[in-house]
Amino acid sequence: MSTTSHTSKVANKPKDTKKSFEPRILAMCCNWCSYAGADLAGTSRMTMPPNLRVIRVNCTGRIDPLFILQALEAGADGVLISGCHEGDCHYVSGNIVSKKRFLFFKKMLEEFGLGDRVDFVHVSAAEGDKWAAITTEFVERIKKLGPTPVKNVTNLSDISVDDDHSRKARIHELLVSLSNRLGYQPKKPLHFNPDEVAEGYGFPKRDPDKCIGCYACYNVCPEDAIKIEDVQNKRRYGTLHAHCLVCKECEKVCPQEAIVISPGFELLSFLLNEPLWEFEVPMQKCSECGEYFNPKPFCEHLEKKISEKKAKESLEDLHLPFKPYTTCSACKRKKLAQSVAEVAHPALKRMK
Repeated sequence: MSTTSHTSKVANKPKDTKKSFEPRILAMCCNWCSYAGADLAGTSRMTMPPNLRVIRVNCTGRIDPLFILQALEAGADGVLISGCHEGDCHYVSGNIVSKKRFLFFKKMLEEFGLGDRVDFVHVSAAEGDKWAAITTEFVERIKKLGPTPVKNVTNLSDISVDDDHSRKARIHELLVSLSNRLGYQPKKPLHFNPDEVAEGYGFPKRDPDKCIGCYACYNVCPEDAIKIEDVQNKRRYGTLHAHCLVCKECEKVCPQEAIVISPGFELLSFLLNEPLWEFEVPMQKCSECGEYFNPKPFCEHLEKKISEKKAKESLEDLHLPFKPYTTCSACKRKKLAQSVAEVAHPALKRMK
């Protein structure tokens, strides 16, 4: 009896250990249109991919950018937002506001290489077929892109907002976290056009011809967003706009009306949490010690104001032992102290 074994062809066939990639996609739909459209697609037995996890919200205007960013940080391969058609929003303009906000953050995500993984679409309650087509196309797009490049999806950023952590602060933390997980290293500034910027993002724009270099804006800023730095014989002004709340307090307090809060955004300084420097003014050199102490425009403004109030003569009548406009505070105190000492001790004056 033959003992020759007959090996099965199936056994000889090499195993395909590579599994097909099935993306995990988060979809956020408005209750009044898109969710109803998705429901219609389901009840109509339309063919749709099973990769979406749908969350219903009252309006796309309710979708905070924090939700999108944390979904990506948590390892979602794609995020799809769907709302009413423009002009049909149940809350008048929630979808328009949401889309502008979405496009603002999408531009940032494009810098990270994640722009194609997020999308915003309009689907009405009667467009079940459109929902099926859009979701099918989106899933196919994500399959071609492959799994999310975001690494280390544990230890997610906190997205809670409270008295100590504003929404902007949380968004900053999430964007920094995403850039770190992706290994993104910005090399040059990326400015956004004002019409691209979502509400709540901007920074002071100063008019160099009006600004006298006082500390009014710096002193009133509640978030320490305004930065002032003396470099040699110049003082420069900038904004740490990752902190700026666009509260307009600096605009209100500026005595020269030299500040206007304008929509704006620059990604590099935002991620690095570094000031965005605007301009600089020359410093006044002290006529006594030779040190730079105040912005020159401020000293000139002070002299002009005193002249306008016709107080210059009165000031000269005081016979001050220093030049009031070009002497630093330390030298003023020193000179006044010497004068007082000479009055109190005439011998000191004779000895001098």
